[in-house]
Amino acid sequence: MPDVAAELRLISFRIGPETFVLDIMAVRQIIPYTGSTSLPTAPAFVEGIIVLRNEVIPIVDLRRRLYPDLEDHTEPLILITHSSAGVIGLKVDAVDRIVTISRDARRELSVADLALQV
Repeated sequence: MPDVAAELRLISFRIGPETFVLDIMAVRQIIPYTGSTSLPTAPAFVEGIIVLRNEVIPIVDLRRRLYPDLEDHTEPLILITHSSAGVIGLKVDAVDRIVTISRDARRELSVADLALQV
């Protein structure tokens, strides 16, 4: 039986031509994107905000942040995640699957924190 403490479960998702992963424990929920309220003074990659269960959540468009020249995807999803900045929604093109890797094989990288850097 594998040592659960030595494994890390990640959710894989796509943005443009790339596949990324995020610790599954950082993901609270996956919802379809149905629009957001824009914030006029926010950076271009901040799509806006949504209200989910009486909580205001900023939406970061990772496609716009990482691949600003690509066209928008027709049916994006929102990963509601926990980050060092609080709860945020990450707008992604698709969610693929959950993968399990050894904790020794991981690289220190937080897509949520990367997306928030201006």
